[in-house]
Amino acid sequence: MKKMLPAALFNHLKQSDQNRLSKAQFTETFKAAFPGLQGIETNNQRSLKRVGDVLSGVKFPNMGILFGSHNPYHFFADASMAPNLVIPIEGVSQMIEEDGNRVASEGSDSKGIYLTGMQKIASHTSSVEALAIGFDPEVFLRVLKSVSGNPEYALPTRSFEINFKHGKQRFLLERFLFCLNAVGALGAFNEVTQDMIMRHCAYLILEAQGTNLSARVIAHKSNVIDHVCAYMYENLSEPLTLSGLEAVAGISVRSLQIEFKKRFQLSPLCWLREQRLLRAHQLLQTDRDNRPVSTIAKECGFTHFGRFSVSFKKKFGVNASELKKSSYLTVLEN
Repeated sequence: MKKMLPAALFNHLKQSDQNRLSKAQFTETFKAAFPGLQGIETNNQRSLKRVGDVLSGVKFPNMGILFGSHNPYHFFADASMAPNLVIPIEGVSQMIEEDGNRVASEGSDSKGIYLTGMQKIASHTSSVEALAIGFDPEVFLRVLKSVSGNPEYALPTRSFEINFKHGKQRFLLERFLFCLNAVGALGAFNEVTQDMIMRHCAYLILEAQGTNLSARVIAHKSNVIDHVCAYMYENLSEPLTLSGLEAVAGISVRSLQIEFKKRFQLSPLCWLREQRLLRAHQLLQTDRDNRPVSTIAKECGFTHFGRFSVSFKKKFGVNASELKKSSYLTVLEN
């Protein structure tokens, strides 16, 4: 399995001072590890009045992720009631909410924050280099209820700090980064990958609130499915089989099929084919090297070009070659 964190990230998670990188070096290493976060967006594109922040961002249907030097609260809370999970990389940022509640994000001490977005900020200090995730509150609340097993769970009304140095939190953070890397490596930002990331964020938040997430809960089948999905995303071009996925999941093929049907209304291999088609569609629209359609299809795991062409036309209503031709001309114009 291709689940290895770059050394700089691994050292950061371990809070090792050995071979620590500079802020600029660490930022570049982080972005290289998570290529989905490299699309720079200007402040004007986000309708913000402040200047000077350098950001990378990706948008999901009901979630946004930002990486860069910024005050994460303003990027989401000014526009909506969306809660935020802030994972610090470098720097310190302190905030005081209108009710006097104080929270701080500190990279050197691996201290992050959960910001509710339900209170105004009375004061705050400088920006921080951080990964910030903003959620649609209704969608995220459904995920939190599902993960916690508590249908009465309510979104916190006060912000709080999260110590990522603690054993279980560090483990959960590593799981989150593995998941994000699998998603970002292929630029797959859809409802399925959004759900995977939200579930990992829910584990971090619930654990920080003192919810007793036992090994049984963390190893719940929904999390196992996340693990299998991440593995398939990382290996779209490989000839994956049910028996191979069974080994990755640690549950039987039958159980794997049942869980996929419950969650996606698809079998594991049908789900895999859908993700391959979506990836091919994305590559055909953004390819700047004018590669043959067959090459892109093979890169996405299709070994029979004829079947790929039929499936692509059926799903998207256009021939792959026609889409590539029109998209390539658009890319050249831009």
